[in-house]
Parts: sequence; C-alpha cells; structure tokens
Amino acid sequence: MDGFGPEAIELVRHFFRFSSLQEIAAPFVEESFSHRFSAKVRKKIKSEGISFTSKYKIEYGRRITAGLTLDSDAGEKLTSYYHPDFTSVHLAWSPPERPLDYKKIRFRKVVLGDYVARFGQGLALWKAFPVSFFGTPSSLIKRGSAIAPYTSTDESNFLRGAGVTFGSSEMECSLFASYNGVDARVVGDSCYTSIITDGLHTTDGERATRNSMHEYLFGGHLSYDFSRLQLGLTALCYGYDKCNARRVREYNKYQMYDGIWGNVALNLYSSWRSFRFFAEAALDFRPSAALLCGVCWNPDYRFETALIVRAYGKGYTATHAAAYSTLSSCSNQYGATASV
Repeated sequence: MDGFGPEAIELVRHFFRFSSLQEIAAPFVEESFSHRFSAKVRKKIKSEGISFTSKYKIEYGRRITAGLTLDSDAGEKLTSYYHPDFTSVHLAWSPPERPLDYKKIRFRKVVLGDYVARFGQGLALWKAFPVSFFGTPSSLIKRGSAIAPYTSTDESNFLRGAGVTFGSSEMECSLFASYNGVDARVVGDSCYTSIITDGLHTTDGERATRNSMHEYLFGGHLSYDFSRLQLGLTALCYGYDKCNARRVREYNKYQMYDGIWGNVALNLYSSWRSFRFFAEAALDFRPSAALLCGVCWNPDYRFETALIVRAYGKGYTATHAAAYSTLSSCSNQYGATASV
C-alpha cells in the first residue's frame, strides 16, 4: 500500500499491535450470550386437534449451548406429568478454541441429554436422519461429525445420556452411553412383540406403547489422521430391558436377536489429487459381515462422478446403522450405484 509499507510498519510496531478482524473480535464472540425461541402451530384439514412444535436455544459464544424442544402431534394429550408428548433437552460444552498439539490430548466436546452420533459410513452407528438417496455424486460419501446435540422432533432417532469427545491434532476419541425409552407392544411385563417408530400416541392403544421398554447402549469411536488417510474404529453394544417375543417370519428370521447385541466397524477415508476414496467393513455378534466402498472423482467444478459398491450379508444386523441402502435396513443386498 502506498504510504504504509514494511518500513512504516517497522517504525510503529512497538506502539501498535496488528491483528486480523477475527482475532480482535474473538474474545467478544466467545463470551457473547444469545438465545432463540420459535413456535409453530399447525392444523390439518379433516384432522382432530392441532399440532405444535416449540424450540428454545441458549448459546454462550461457541462454548456452551443448551436447548429445549417440545412437540405434540394432532390429537395427542399431555402426559401424566402435564408436558407435551415429546420433550427433548440437551446441554453441550466445548473448550475455548486454540491450536491443537499433536501430542497433547484435550477435551473437544461434552454433551448431556439428547444427542446424535455419526461415524464412518454408517454401517455400525449413524444415529441421525438417514439419507439413502442422493442428489449429487459427492453426497454418496458420508462424513461423520462425531457427537452433536439433538434438536429435531423425531421421537426415535436419537440417543439419551452422555457423550464426550477428546483428542489431539491427529487422534480423536468419542465415548458415549445412552438409556432411552422405546415404543413397543409388550406382552406381560417382560417381553415385547413389536417396536413402533412413528411417534404417534393419539389413541389409548398407542399411548400404552409409549416408552413401554428401554434400550441401553454404550460404545466408542477412535480415529487417527495420517497425511492423506483417515482410519476409524467404531464399537458399540446395546440391548433392551425386555426379551424378544416377536414371531419369526420369512422377512425377519435373519434379523432376530435377544439380549445384548453389538457391532464393530473399521472405516477409512483418503484423497489423492481429484479422487476421494472411502470404505467401511463391519461385523455383528453373529458374526455376519457388511462391506461398503466407493470412489468420487472431481477433476474440476463442472464435472463430478462417483461409484459406490456394497455387499451386506442377509444376516447382518445393526439396529442403529444408516449406511447407503435401497432397503429399510443395511442387510441382504449386493449391488453398485453410479452417479454423474
């Protein structure tokens, strides 16, 4: 710049400190307090009652967030505790942002209450909104975002408990535990015959299934970043507090389990020039296997193509999986999908 070159900076550098706008604003952004509230009321034609959704979120910079979600479908009554049919609460904490040391391990995030967990390509655990369709070739690749607070209104697609993520610049580890209610038709006091996931509780029969049993889940994920390669290992165990009394049919005889179940998966992601490679292999406790791999090529911004190949054994059972699939579960399918 004319009139303010290196010589001028050298003369005044002892009296002034030159910083970017982001560095100047960082202390104020970190300590700022904000909150948001939203409410939505809906009335469908030829339906009884109204449905409403209300959300309240508090943020303290980028370090602390807390949220409350209330949701009730048309025709649903207040619970015995006089609150809406679905209530979700979360509290999340992250330390101040600072450069990561490749040796020193630090906490990155702690979440209490309701949260989601997404790892690898979703063959073992992808507890969030599952996307089995694709719009662009690159959308075939899943990039897990570890543990995050849950803010949606789906009543069966989240974890309830605690999760923590810590690591260094090259390594990251997430540990999580959950104990969540499950809608199910229960026979007696100890067995269930079916699991219900639509979240509707408008009739007496539907209200009787609300949180009639519970699922416990715990596990972890460990990932390590090399220069152009990321490797990850996911392991989890889960089970219900009631025994399985479902009838064995042709469509479910390979998906039945009782007691404690679980999955272990190894995933990788790599890039080389304009290519991106991804893969994941998983086993359940049977053990049955599932494999997914693919490549995405993006030579310039005008062209992109991707190929994904999958081989899911008919006996592979993963209750919380949401990898790419043309069926309702990640099992009993073999095929390839290309997108341009």
